[in-house]
Amino acid sequence: MSSTGKLHSLTLAIFATAATLLASAVHGAESSNGNALPLKDKPSYVCPADPDGVVFATPGFCGHDERIKKGSGLRVAVLLFEGAQLIDFTGPMEIFGQAGATVFTVAPTKAERTSTFGLKITPDYDFADAPPADVLLVPGGNVNEIVRDSENRAWVVKQAQESQIVLSVCTGAFILGRVGLLDGLPATTFADQIKNLKKNFPGMTEAVSNRRYVDTGKIITTAGLSAGIDGALHVIDRWYGRFDAVDLARGMEYDWVPDRKGSFGELVVNKMPHWPAVVPKGSAWERFSERGDGNHWETRAHVGFDSTPESYLASFSQGALKEDWRQTGEKRLSRTFVRTEGGQLWKMTASLAKANVAEGYDLSVSIVKAKPRSAPR
Repeated sequence: MSSTGKLHSLTLAIFATAATLLASAVHGAESSNGNALPLKDKPSYVCPADPDGVVFATPGFCGHDERIKKGSGLRVAVLLFEGAQLIDFTGPMEIFGQAGATVFTVAPTKAERTSTFGLKITPDYDFADAPPADVLLVPGGNVNEIVRDSENRAWVVKQAQESQIVLSVCTGAFILGRVGLLDGLPATTFADQIKNLKKNFPGMTEAVSNRRYVDTGKIITTAGLSAGIDGALHVIDRWYGRFDAVDLARGMEYDWVPDRKGSFGELVVNKMPHWPAVVPKGSAWERFSERGDGNHWETRAHVGFDSTPESYLASFSQGALKEDWRQTGEKRLSRTFVRTEGGQLWKMTASLAKANVAEGYDLSVSIVKAKPRSAPR
């Protein structure tokens, strides 16, 4: 063969190889990037009025009705343990089940587990025989059973490695943190535990307080309780598409807003002191008013005590001091405090006023986000 012919053949081979690689890359991007199902797992479709009838390979219409998915290939493993928070796993299970996914429960053993509020569940599988899953769902609640046992932690790590997505709900994030799955990542959890999340796992980049869920790719963490439903809908959004998730939410009459900013973790109520720590032991306490947002909060309560108002406020100050508040002002029936958290200055005022009742006082506690002082000119 002439040198020209050899060059021509080599050129064709190069183009053929490049085309093959390009096709492979495109197929891989379409099937494994977390935004679409692998081709072999594409769902089938049925007519709404005849779910056991003719099965279609493509979406479309049956008369005036849009075809719905039947089966999906999506497999979801739900981790169970004694004291698992009920809504943390049942809310997302409802979402995944409505989407046609195969959902199964897994626990360290097949012994019956009791979730919060007494619901008893027998796991489908134990750690030894659990099948592979695309999504690992980790609820919160009494997470100690998983966190404290090395065998349990090892299974979570193994299952996370084999899954495409790990979704934690509420304090389930503490399980992920304990096995190192949050290292180098931002994450969120139940509003009351956000501070502890970062404290317990300093390898995290950020404990997020203003999102219902935080998606870092493979690891998705959600805020507390009902936020798990938002996280599950987000998984459906990624796996199938936005309209599938929106239709599911609408069908469940759930007000889902994708990528919603803000959460209960942002409310200043989370900066309020721990009431049993600041209210004197044995004194009466009945909250009757709360209001606020992400910049301020006020809680008011009817209180009763046998000591003087000054003694009551002195006890309040001692409790606030233990929670890193520093007293900056004092009047007969009020005390002022400040605390810096994450570079942000907060101001708290606690005051007593005689209630419009025969006995007792009204206690008002307000916290405001202090504006930074302007730089000197």
